[in-house]
Amino acid sequence: MAKIILTDGHATLPGYWDDAKLELMKRDRIMRKLIPQFGDLHLISRGEPFTTLARSVVGQQISVKAAESVWARFLELCPKCTPAQVLKAGDGLSTCGLSKRKVEYIVDLAEHFKAKRVHVDKWTEMEDEDVIAELVQIRGIGRWTAEMFLIFNLRRPNILPLDDIGLLKGISVNYFSGEPVSRSDAREVAANWEPWCTVATWYLWRSLDPIPVEY
Repeated sequence: MAKIILTDGHATLPGYWDDAKLELMKRDRIMRKLIPQFGDLHLISRGEPFTTLARSVVGQQISVKAAESVWARFLELCPKCTPAQVLKAGDGLSTCGLSKRKVEYIVDLAEHFKAKRVHVDKWTEMEDEDVIAELVQIRGIGRWTAEMFLIFNLRRPNILPLDDIGLLKGISVNYFSGEPVSRSDAREVAANWEPWCTVATWYLWRSLDPIPVEY
């Protein structure tokens, strides 16, 4: 399942969620069976943008437990988790258990935010691909991380993360009787979900892991 590390934030229902559920259940026989199984559960947005992205870098390629441990030490050094604190800590971030490369990534993230090379205050109004284009300019943030940010932080309704293992597995299990699926197969199935790909993806994640895990 997709994993991005999140922090406390608001838990309101996305404005489009109920309409999306109804549309998906009308169009897609799998969604018609799947969606009712999860009652009132819905996508929750958590975390400030800088914190969410910093934690996503911390959690790359390590276990959730290890990421939590590193993050706790990170917060001891940078309790407010601001770009200024991160830049002040600099190479000292390695004492948190971060690799040299991850230190470079988080410092680069902080520099982008401090220098306003990313337009955080405009992200809510920008197109999905424009936000992704800004995010992937930051070292250590690829398209998948950017798409997870759009889903979990900005709660965009129509994100289809084709590099996500959980999405491909969910499509395999629910639509292809467990047979492996390609990105092309996934696109074909998802054509029926537009413009609610985020919502369909979220329910496929739930089909693999019924309880939304918050990291």
